[in-house]
Amino acid sequence: MRIFISWSDETSHALADVLGGWIPSVIQAVETCVSPEDIRKGTKWVNGVSQELNQSSLAILCVVPGNIGAAWLNFEAGVLLKSLGASKVIPLLMDVERSELDNGPLAQFPSVIYEKNELYRILETINENTEKLRLSKERLRSTFELWWPKLEQDVESIRGKESKETRRTEKPEILPNTHKPEKSVAAKPALEKIEVEMLRVLYEPPEDTPKTAAAVGSKLDIPAQKVRDHLDKLERKNFVQEHLFVTRPKEYSLAPDGREYLTRLDRMNKGQDK
Repeated sequence: MRIFISWSDETSHALADVLGGWIPSVIQAVETCVSPEDIRKGTKWVNGVSQELNQSSLAILCVVPGNIGAAWLNFEAGVLLKSLGASKVIPLLMDVERSELDNGPLAQFPSVIYEKNELYRILETINENTEKLRLSKERLRSTFELWWPKLEQDVESIRGKESKETRRTEKPEILPNTHKPEKSVAAKPALEKIEVEMLRVLYEPPEDTPKTAAAVGSKLDIPAQKVRDHLDKLERKNFVQEHLFVTRPKEYSLAPDGREYLTRLDRMNKGQDK
């Protein structure tokens, strides 16, 4: 199986190069193609990409902050759509929310967030479509776990030191002897009002029973897709936990950080009311 990886700027090019080497390390029967910069000049692009598309079964678009509306990325996505079909073109979103694709050309494709479980689902799809030397489920999982730290390290390098430090401070640092524990709620990542309401729905009895995005959306009268986008964001902040299933929709439950957040938020609100 051959995979075409598309990019549009320096950051997405770096991500494409990393994926181009990482995916075959996990599934050795797979080949990847990351178009070099010089192939995108003049008529070289038409001949080079057309040749690659004839041999490719899947395409990954590397989407990063700042390149969602890039003319080149969207142009190449259009060509890939005609050649492979929407189901075989996957935008991979690194530090980009699905909602940011709304009303744009990339919204028609089944996007994937750069996150461990979603990356694994891509590899499952690739492995299932590999005709020769397909890995067993057990072998795929073990190989994925072996190579995942390498991908994480390379992606962290791409994001840079400043972005890495920002993510590290998403959880508040509790300094010794401050005697102001309630301030930790304000130091947490800012949540939208609707996200707090979603946490409260997950907190409702039976608390330990995971709920689907549709169930949460029904409770709050919000479309399931919008709920999924917010819950995925909360999962990356460690406020909720996701539960994956093969034959039914993904479900969510409240994580310890989410429970602690609600508890401290309620305490702070009670203190303000006095």
